[in-house]
Amino acid sequence: MQITQETIPPVDARTNKIVFTLDSTFFGIGAYFISVNTVLTGLASQLTNDKTLIGLIPLAWQVSFLLPQLFAARLIHGKTRTRRNMAIPILLGRPPLIILGLLLVLGFQIPPTLLLGLLLFSIVTFMVADSLATAAWFDMLARNFSPATKGHIITLGGVIGSVGGIVAGVVVSEILGNRDIPFPLNYGIVISIANILFALSFVMFLFIRERPGNPKAHDDKPKGSYLAHIKNLIVIDVRLRKAILVRVLANVEQMAAAFYVVYARESLQLPEGSIGVFTVAVVVGGILGTIVFGWIYNRFGSRRVIHSAATLQFIAPLMAFVLSLVVMPGSTLAYLAYGVMFLIMMINGALGRSSLLGYMSYAQESASEANRPAYIGALNTLAGTAALMPVVGGGIIDFLIGAGWGFRAYTMVFGLAAVVAGLGAFLGYRLPHLQKTTD
Repeated sequence: MQITQETIPPVDARTNKIVFTLDSTFFGIGAYFISVNTVLTGLASQLTNDKTLIGLIPLAWQVSFLLPQLFAARLIHGKTRTRRNMAIPILLGRPPLIILGLLLVLGFQIPPTLLLGLLLFSIVTFMVADSLATAAWFDMLARNFSPATKGHIITLGGVIGSVGGIVAGVVVSEILGNRDIPFPLNYGIVISIANILFALSFVMFLFIRERPGNPKAHDDKPKGSYLAHIKNLIVIDVRLRKAILVRVLANVEQMAAAFYVVYARESLQLPEGSIGVFTVAVVVGGILGTIVFGWIYNRFGSRRVIHSAATLQFIAPLMAFVLSLVVMPGSTLAYLAYGVMFLIMMINGALGRSSLLGYMSYAQESASEANRPAYIGALNTLAGTAALMPVVGGGIIDFLIGAGWGFRAYTMVFGLAAVVAGLGAFLGYRLPHLQKTTD
């Protein structure tokens, strides 16, 4: 049956504003409960001392989200409605994480190696599903709202979610730092709370009234294979090509970010409850990042958001590098370093809020309606190569520790990450302007 004009919601429909905001809010709070660089890395460090294996956690998180993006873009290419492309992956990808939380809560005696494997499998299925759903979510976001309203929704959802995330950080700190809640029950409770919030996010999604795209915008089909089409877009559009390069280099910072918490626990000898404190830092940084990046986007555009984020990705490992040079493990300065680590984790939290208004918006605003999914897919998939950095960093740390470097192994990784991310920040300031922005 042909859809009549009356059944199509207008651009910036009030109902969609509310449900899109609540959807991103609940998901954002849930994500704080399973923060990859605090909670999930902390869980992995309870199961193994192998830094390379610990590095697999952020690797799995990033690769599983970024690499399927081209496939996700291909699935929705040419479609004027993408609602089902979001719902089906979510329903298929969430059960393993739910099962993991329940197994930990119920106290099943699972060998550490098997539990680590289950954790990795849960991360992979969750993030692959989220990757496939995100491509459709961004497409619906672009079709349902004007650029200004899109920026307001992302900012508002981020602020509300981050305020809720402060509560999440306090809860995580209390649960993981409470001696009356033994391992693995403590982590099981945290993961299960996250699953409840993800379920609420999906309920909000069900109330979205999808606005279809323009069929005429999808009339021209790409010639040849879809991969050839992607390659052609990268070759002819210098904006997309340079954005990919900047993101890959700046994301080498993940080599350091994956081990901030491990460094704090093992070298600075901070207590287990510090994971919750650092989660609060990530949340506070998320609030500030949402507000600041939202203002930058509304005032100057997505290009300036990329400038700011890439600069922070250089500053964070640089601070960790200096800290590892001047603070000796077990000294009184280690607790003074608590504040510096808190600031570094705040920067990480802020960076988590930059992608939507930075690289994603820059790619969307560079592309035609028909090519929006392809631009997002190319940007995310090729940038996913930097997701190997946590494993590379873990391998370097293990090798240097084995060679007798001790805690100075972290110094080398933090310094290397700062150098490469600094190059990305420098190139970020050379990104081409977008015609439709005020930049």
